[in-house]
Amino acid sequence: MDFGLEIDGDRAVALRFEQFPERARAALQQRLERISGELLGRVQGIEPVRTERLKGETRPFTSSGSDWVRGGVRVAAPDSNEHGKAAALEYGAHGSATVAAHAMALDHVFRTRLTNPLSVMVAAYSRHVNIAERRYLRGPIDDMRSAIVAELRAALEEAAAE
Repeated sequence: MDFGLEIDGDRAVALRFEQFPERARAALQQRLERISGELLGRVQGIEPVRTERLKGETRPFTSSGSDWVRGGVRVAAPDSNEHGKAAALEYGAHGSATVAAHAMALDHVFRTRLTNPLSVMVAAYSRHVNIAERRYLRGPIDDMRSAIVAELRAALEEAAAE
């Protein structure tokens, strides 16, 4: 990569190299924000939809530190278990899972609707899980990989040219 340096003094070269990391981080973060938004659209286009809760929890993100920048799309549900369900849909899940005992509102008995719901206790039980892998998060990023790499390289080249 050509940094476009004209050496007319040690201080000028040192200053240019000192400023490059900040310019590069800013350029990368700007590109990642745009890429993450595009990725979100692609993910939501193929996201499994049954209850619509997953779609409401899928968000783009970018973050950076002193020597790193990252971005992407994630399921962010801080106060729910949607991220666990999202992982099961993305990677698949097989085997058995234990469902803890819990209370449940019952508003019907067979085909007869009750006038007032009853609160019933459901005993703990084991459930067989067989969820097929969907790749709704990894698939779109794999499709965009070469374009993402080209965008990030272009951002670095622009930062080096400044």
